Amino acid sequence: MHNEALRWLQSQVNSDPSLKGRYGIDIGGRNINGGIKNLFDPAGWVALDHIAGSGVDIVADLRTFYPEKKWGLVTCTEVAEHLEGDDLPLLISTLWRCCASDGAVLFTAAMDPRKPHNSVGVLGVPENEPYCNVDPEKLETAMANHFDKVEMSFDFKHGDVYCIAKLPREVAVP
Repeated sequence: MHNEALRWLQSQVNSDPSLKGRYGIDIGGRNINGGIKNLFDPAGWVALDHIAGSGVDIVADLRTFYPEKKWGLVTCTEVAEHLEGDDLPLLISTLWRCCASDGAVLFTAAMDPRKPHNSVGVLGVPENEPYCNVDPEKLETAMANHFDKVEMSFDFKHGDVYCIAKLPREVAVP
């Protein structure tokens, strides 16, 4: 993960310390070039990826995963640009399925003008790997279709889109 995205994640934890104590799942969480586990509670952390590898606890398709449980924190960082362009709504549906009723999703992805890169960060059009910078409008639509509160921010210099999405707490019925 590159420094700008890592700094954004750290700023989210600093501004809302409750994020650190939640059990979490990292969608696309294979540790390729440094993970985010240390920002949160490593004891309550699970990583899901479509390929077995360093730090992966669950191997499953990121677009169609149906969890047996839900987590208070769902992260998906620097993954969406490595999917086929039409798969973004499917990925967001997975984030929603994994998110507890009072949970939060932290999401980062590449957008224009970020240069194409492969899943290990090497610049250039990835060989045998899909790549498409995320369209912020499509991301906002997909998030709004699933989450009640969505906050997006952008780093136009580095080509990053950042998003925090939340579900409301369940209301007890008397």
